[in-house]
Amino acid sequence: AQISVSPSLLTFTHENWAIPQKVTVTAIDDNMDEGVHNATITHASSSIDADYNGGGVSSFGAPFTPGVNVTATITDNDKSSIILSKAHVSVTEGGAVDRYEISLSSDPIADVVVSVQNTSQVSVFPSRVTFTKATWQVPQEVTVSAARDATSENVADASHAGGMIIHSSASSDVRYATKSAQCFDSTARQCDGTSCFDVTITQCE
Repeated sequence: AQISVSPSLLTFTHENWAIPQKVTVTAIDDNMDEGVHNATITHASSSIDADYNGGGVSSFGAPFTPGVNVTATITDNDKSSIILSKAHVSVTEGGAVDRYEISLSSDPIADVVVSVQNTSQVSVFPSRVTFTKATWQVPQEVTVSAARDATSENVADASHAGGMIIHSSASSDVRYATKSAQCFDSTARQCDGTSCFDVTITQCE
């Protein structure tokens, strides 16, 4: 399930038995992040010559030299990560919301639950989305809205930062098991070119 070999059958005759024959090994390009991993290539032989009628795991005939098996080391081209359709959203208190989509970059071996954290300035819905082996490539939408408060944080219709929306994932697939973000509120100074004011935003690490 990890590699393919070509050709899968080699024939040696009385004339060419001493001539090496090449086998090409190719990694199967799947969607799973398996890092650097190994696959074992096994061999068996059959012949009316009893000394070459066997090999492989059973090895009834002459053993292969330097061994029956070849280990193939595979470097994977898939990397596990959470894919976001946007890096920035804009919302209005009491008005326009914004949306973005979440998907995964690789096929997980178990369900993955992605948690999305609110900040002190914005709310997100839903706060959790679940991906399965059947749905990992299907984007799931998150709606972002501005938190309603009684504090005027606009001067001359200025906009201000709402903090980072942080994502973390939980899964029995260790490549999608991240620790939850640690968040805290901090006050940042926002300016619109003529005036400045304090805005409380949530910072996470």
